[in-house]
Amino acid sequence: DPEELRARLESAGGVVLSMRRGFSLPRLAARVTDEDLALWAGELAVLLRAGVPMVEALSMAGDPHGALATVTPALLQRIQEGRSLSQAISAEPGAFPAALAAGLSAGERSGELPSVLQRLSEHLERRSILADRVRSALLYPAVLAMLATAVLGFLIGYVVPSFAAVLADTHAQLPTVTRWVLAASGFAGSHALTIVVCIAGAAAGIATLCRRPDTGTALDRVLARLPWLGEVLTRTAVAAWSQTLGMLVAGAVPLVEALPLAAGAVGNRWLASRLRAITSDVEQGEGLARAVARAAVLPERVVRMVAVGAETAELPHMLEQVARLEGQAAQSRLEAASRLLEPALMIVMGIAVAIVLVAMFLPIVELAATL
Repeated sequence: DPEELRARLESAGGVVLSMRRGFSLPRLAARVTDEDLALWAGELAVLLRAGVPMVEALSMAGDPHGALATVTPALLQRIQEGRSLSQAISAEPGAFPAALAAGLSAGERSGELPSVLQRLSEHLERRSILADRVRSALLYPAVLAMLATAVLGFLIGYVVPSFAAVLADTHAQLPTVTRWVLAASGFAGSHALTIVVCIAGAAAGIATLCRRPDTGTALDRVLARLPWLGEVLTRTAVAAWSQTLGMLVAGAVPLVEALPLAAGAVGNRWLASRLRAITSDVEQGEGLARAVARAAVLPERVVRMVAVGAETAELPHMLEQVARLEGQAAQSRLEAASRLLEPALMIVMGIAVAIVLVAMFLPIVELAATL
């Protein structure tokens, strides 16, 4: 980065007059997954407890062929230059979550870095398990929907045109459903490129709008207020928020620093903005329970559990229980929806295939009956 370049040149006796970034291809390195981070943090904690120096421990921890291996050399270089582990990680914001650096910084100040790393490993492992369960609940319906779309596209794009040539030779009056299917097939065949371009353009436009802070936040607000989907999104967001906040508070991170980091772990931007507002109330001296209640975004049951945890000095444990209960509830909702969605998709696909087959064979049956 520019700061590191300036430091190196000045240490070599040079004077920096100006600098500009040269042309380079965009980096393709993906964000380090929670699973990789959990393995890395757990192994690093074990190595540090065994007395292994930080540089050697960093070289040994984690999967040597994973995504984390691409940023390990930069971490080692910063450690050798005298920076702490939390400072080295903060210099890679695209690879590590902000809460990780904050937790490590608190562990370095308290002298309990191995213990903090172990708690981080357990936290990341639980978050990875929850994300895997959510993806598993949605995977089969998504695959089934893509399969149904592919089958219907094959029928409309290949099977129907083949029958159309046969039906044209009969010069018979075609049934209404057959004319509709033939018209749909003809339109799809003659405007295939236009349809693909329109779909791609619409997807790109929606993605661009979602990346903008204002429209993306507005869309997230609409999603969070939908009858069924909004509850699932809220429960998932509460699980991520409480789990991250509990991990940071247990690691001795000050509450005013932990609250915005926990809000950053929430995927829904509107919910995250409402949760960040809690920080200002806490900074002004208001209790966490009253600040959470004033945000009017968390369910009443969560507010009560947070209040009990704050009053009994068991806030990290109570937040962990909130994350577990809310995560299980969101997972149960998704699994129930998945069980209902699977037969619904099968029925829709069956009806679509039946309409196409009936539309193609009905004229042939009527023609055979007249002979």
